[in-house]
Amino acid sequence: NKKRALIQRVKQKIEGTLQEKAQTNDTMVLRFKDTAKAMGDELPANIKADRLNYLREVQSRATQFRKAMQGYFQEQRDEVARNLAKQTEGKALELKAIDPDALFDAEANKRKLQQILKNHYVDNIDDGAGAVAGLLGTAQTAGFIETPAVQEFLRTKPTKLAEYINETTLNLLRSTLSEGVGAGEGLTELVGRIQSVYDDADGYRAETIARTE
Repeated sequence: NKKRALIQRVKQKIEGTLQEKAQTNDTMVLRFKDTAKAMGDELPANIKADRLNYLREVQSRATQFRKAMQGYFQEQRDEVARNLAKQTEGKALELKAIDPDALFDAEANKRKLQQILKNHYVDNIDDGAGAVAGLLGTAQTAGFIETPAVQEFLRTKPTKLAEYINETTLNLLRSTLSEGVGAGEGLTELVGRIQSVYDDADGYRAETIARTE
């Protein structure tokens, strides 16, 4: 039907945007690796080692961050399922009985996600600064993370991204629950729809966020 087609188009649009960012990021990484390989014979052994260690650290950070995002989405999924059950307990299962904005605690989830993102950015900034300092043959500047530009980034970027991620999830939940209620589905089927949203979150969304951030 039209509503289902609209939900699918919105989902495809989100997937397309995230995948485009991931592909751009992958291209940049490959170009960096090709350039580094071409320069390899010209670099001292210690710098080659530093470069290799940095690339390994980047991959490790991305893996850790993806796992943190998956854990975050799984906890939020369980919260949404509990709150949906509470909202519909003893009531006729109608759309008016469901308050989408109360499916999860927006502020608490935002704070939790902000901290995950901030920790990830701090680690990456430290790694990047150390790698650049190594290439320049100088010691890393003490207090780099405390510079005004870095502090401004850490103050604003995690907040904006956390809000965007949660709003995207909430919009997907609103759409699929509205469709389910409209189709006369029961609580079990609606919980299945929630699971589907978070299967995507645990999968391609967590992977893409990790690759682009």
